[in-house]
Formats: sequence, C-alpha cells, structure tokens
Amino acid sequence: MERMLFPVAAFAAIFATSVAANAADKKATDKAAPKNWEVTIGGGVASAPRFEGAKKNRVAALPSLDIVWKDTVFVSTSRSVSANASSVGGVGAYVVNNDLVKAGPIFNFNRGRNRSDDREALAGLNNVDGTVEGGGFVRYTPFAFLEAALEVRQGLGGHRGAIADFAVNVSAPPLLADKLFLSAGPRISFSDKNYNEKFYGVTAAEASRSRYARYEPKAGVRSYGLGAAAQYEVTDRIGLGFFAEFSRLAGPAADSPIVKGPFGSKSQTVVGTALTYRFN
Repeated sequence: MERMLFPVAAFAAIFATSVAANAADKKATDKAAPKNWEVTIGGGVASAPRFEGAKKNRVAALPSLDIVWKDTVFVSTSRSVSANASSVGGVGAYVVNNDLVKAGPIFNFNRGRNRSDDREALAGLNNVDGTVEGGGFVRYTPFAFLEAALEVRQGLGGHRGAIADFAVNVSAPPLLADKLFLSAGPRISFSDKNYNEKFYGVTAAEASRSRYARYEPKAGVRSYGLGAAAQYEVTDRIGLGFFAEFSRLAGPAADSPIVKGPFGSKSQTVVGTALTYRFN
C-alpha cells in the first residue's frame, strides 16, 4: 500500500457527507442543546486513480477529519461537494443554515499533479502546482431523504481554473435499529478552459518531449457518474463507513490524448472504507 494520499479523502466526502449527516442529525435529536464543538476523526483505506484520467488506481491511507464550531465554521475532509480526484475539502462556513438550505464560502486545496504520480504515464508533461481553491456552496434539502448540492470554486494559483460540482444524494430510511445509513445518487462536474488545459491539455513543448500529441481543450462537462455510501454506527461514537463511485470522463477531458493513451481511461472508479470516532 502506498503512503497516505490526502486527495483520496475528497472521494469519501462525495458519498459520506449525506450519510454521516443523517447519522449525526439523529444523534443531535437526543441532545438537550447543541455543543460548541463537534469533532470526528478517523482513517481508512481507499483505491483511487493515480491522477485525473489515469487507467491505474493506487491504494492509499485515507485520513478523515471533521471539526465544526457552533454549527457554523468547519474544517473538514467530508463537507465538500467536490468530485475532483485532486481536491480536498478544507475550510468553510454556513452563512445560511436551516433545515431547507445550507450555503456559504468554502476553500479547498487542490494538490495538482506530479510526475511521481505515474512516471511512465506523465513523462514529458509539466507538473501542475498545488493551489487553494476558493468559492461557495449551496445544499438544498427539500425532503429528509433528498439533498441536492452545488459547489463552485476558482483556483487561486496553480491551475487557475474554475470548477463546478453538482451532486444529488438520496438516503434510505435508517436500518438495523437506526444503526445503518445508506445513500446514493448521481453527480456531474464542469471545468473551464484553464483547468482543462492544465490537467488534460498538451502544449507544443510537452508534445515534443512526451508520447502525446498537442491538445488544447475547451471548457465543458468534465465527468458524470454515480456514487453510493453506507455508514454503520458501531456505537454512539464509533462509525464504520464504506463508499464507492464510478464516473465517466466526458467532453474535453475524455478527448484528451492523456486519457485516450495507453495509460489513461475515461472510466474512473473509487472504493474505500473508513473508521471514525466522534468525541462529543
């Protein structure tokens, strides 16, 4: 197994957020009043693509962190809508926070891409510097079992591109004496020309020293897919989660010679499991 890879946590976020929220909401109803701090930590393992558009996956340690102050400010790997292999949910706040709508600013970290991710596949291609992505999110919950979420972010350095991620989660009624929570739903991601050029494009200089032909992608749908998650409450504090996603690269990303080449694939699969501990 390879060393810890933080971006894998972003995949867990896509599926685990809705499921974990249902479990946490149930616990909250048993409390007389909310606490100032809610802290959940944990870890596990996951299999995810080596880079965006890679054919091969890598197995890595999966860190999990969720710290919330007064149900307003959060530092978390599990509250981003991001469907990006490179992006990690980070710091945000609920400016609007009620049963129907939650919205506010969010800042993620995008680790970029490094030739060490796959030296053979990425030989001759430039590295993409890591950067903070700033933006905002909206979560709409018209029914207890249904949530729609949109997140839009702009790279402040590195790729300097814009990304929009949209996801829908449908949750099943709690099972096994309210200990098992299930969730699944579709997701779709869009990216602009700047983002696609960095991760899927091939410049003239790169083409001259790599196996890939020159390629200048435009903006468009980056991927679409389906994710699912299960969360089992072992005790009031300990949770065991499983998650999986299949996504398909589309548009300019799918047309990239990096994806069409021998080391690339339009099909991206992520599976993993994590054990968490809630302190409050």
